[in-house]
Amino acid sequence: VLQVEGLYKKFCKSLKFSIYYGTLDVLRSMVSIPYDRGRLRNSEFWSLQDINFSLGPGESLGIIGHNGAGKTTLLRLISGIFPPDRGKVKVRGRIGSLIAVGAGFHPHMTGRENIFLNGAILGMNRSHINSQLDSIIDFAGIEDFIDAPVSTYSSGMTIRLGFAIAIHADIDLLLVDEILSVGDYSFQVKCFETIKELRKRGVASIFISHNEASLKSVCERAILMQNGRQLMDAPINQVLAEYYHLMNEKFMAEGQNLPVQTDQRRGTGQLRFFDVCFKNEAGARVDTTPLGTKSIFISARYESYESLTKPRFVAALRDAKKSEPVWVVSVSTLGQYEINEAYEKGSIEFKLNIENLGAGLYGLYLLASDSDMLEVAYDVWDINGTYLEVRADENQNDNLVTNQYYNTSFDFKLSRPE
Repeated sequence: VLQVEGLYKKFCKSLKFSIYYGTLDVLRSMVSIPYDRGRLRNSEFWSLQDINFSLGPGESLGIIGHNGAGKTTLLRLISGIFPPDRGKVKVRGRIGSLIAVGAGFHPHMTGRENIFLNGAILGMNRSHINSQLDSIIDFAGIEDFIDAPVSTYSSGMTIRLGFAIAIHADIDLLLVDEILSVGDYSFQVKCFETIKELRKRGVASIFISHNEASLKSVCERAILMQNGRQLMDAPINQVLAEYYHLMNEKFMAEGQNLPVQTDQRRGTGQLRFFDVCFKNEAGARVDTTPLGTKSIFISARYESYESLTKPRFVAALRDAKKSEPVWVVSVSTLGQYEINEAYEKGSIEFKLNIENLGAGLYGLYLLASDSDMLEVAYDVWDINGTYLEVRADENQNDNLVTNQYYNTSFDFKLSRPE
């Protein structure tokens, strides 16, 4: 269905140079003067470099990468919006594109009129559109507004209508760029169920999304992109694991420059954490661990700067992408220990069972407060880039934890130096 060979695309950072180069290139084409499209000129940069992959009937491919990696540009070249500067895109069949909200719609025409307009763009004749009209309107769920101008639609309504038209066209390749996340949950479920039905009919699809669950529900394979280059073309679990690894490295690099001075940390400063890290069962510091690891340790040392009685320690793991907690525990010393000597030092350790924790990147949140729990926060460790990456290989089935509070067992230990 699709063959991408040695694809390159460049853009210009300067509007002035962009207009100049565009005019110059058009004039050269008009008089048949050859020029090297593979050479970078002043202010130009490569948005895509040497992209190669193929897609067969019924295959579903995910495109993964950070913002600015070139994912949307790739889809625009495949759909024909942009021409490549080097390389080839070969498509066998019709393409249905959902790349931007409202793309292909006339804002001053009604939803009904836009069905005929957009359907014609996708290669549907009028009789076919008429036969599918009721089904399209029903799928989009906008019956009461179908004769209102599209300019009055919300982004979710526009997406629903665009997707409904695309799936009723006789297409061979469906391109989706993140926009399904605009719709509500029930519509997203309906879309992904429909996509699975399209695959059974031999329709290939390409998805760009930062939603891991969405990608894994429809894709067995993915491409990882970084800075316009194709790093991997492999099974989805393997690509996601490498993506998290790259993000972990990025976060850790950024975390090295985050402030750790007392006056820039949250809390009263009556107690301060330092030397916070994750450790494995052998006691070695780690920032990655394989999926299915039984236990991991959260370790930290502290210093108290005045007399504190029965402090409370709270620890949490949070999904680094969503900033949502997947594990939270609060432990009061409950009179077992009293920090009542000035400048006393000590350490805490949580032993966490993570056997059922899904693959992903998790940030550590650590808090010390008074015994009334959070009435007074002494210190909050949430700014220093302490992350744990749970990595899955391509042979492992991963069920990512999605509930807000993941119920798991733990042990806690507070120690004072000899």
